[in-house]
Amino acid sequence: MIKSLEQAKKHLKADTTGILILMIMFFSLSAHSLVNAIRYSKESLDAYEVVLVEEDSEDDKKSCNYYAIYIDGVEYGELDYNEYCNIEEEKVPDYLKATCVAHEGEKAIQCVIIGFILFCLLVIFMDVKRGKTPFQKRSVDCLRIAAILTMCVNIVPWIVRLMTLIVCLESVTIFGNLTPSGLFVIAIGGVIWMIAEIFKYGCALQEDSDLIA
Repeated sequence: MIKSLEQAKKHLKADTTGILILMIMFFSLSAHSLVNAIRYSKESLDAYEVVLVEEDSEDDKKSCNYYAIYIDGVEYGELDYNEYCNIEEEKVPDYLKATCVAHEGEKAIQCVIIGFILFCLLVIFMDVKRGKTPFQKRSVDCLRIAAILTMCVNIVPWIVRLMTLIVCLESVTIFGNLTPSGLFVIAIGGVIWMIAEIFKYGCALQEDSDLIA
């Protein structure tokens, strides 16, 4: 029994360290994306252009063509051609700039949200590491917050992107679609919320056990 507890503590320490490293990494990525968003927002409209990129496949029998956004002659990323076709010609430079800024803003917000999700998990692991029971009110609150944040991982960045396009283009008819992966993330948030309810029930059992003892 004692040996099992010691092994569990070692695993717990490793898991806590891993979560801490991931949390710091995501907050760092968020800061990096935020810096990029600010940098792109200060670029002149002339720096942005659309280029048709032609790439040959490995067997040299097929070619892959796509439109990409270039900033000062450097490829930024693939362009959503369907969105691009719906933009008025005189607003194309503003759209390209807004797209790059919004994309970096999306990444920054997603990384911040994921960082806070990991922070919630870190709080639970730290409490258990100190010898406290995981079935306590703070653990339930942390899991509920993590569940809500998980559901917001795709929704909040999408709202930020929409607002950025509206501000830059003054009017926008592009709303995008919620992808299957986005729905899957929302479902994961629902699962975490259900786990929080299980922990809430565990808290009640823990309180009854403490009263009996």
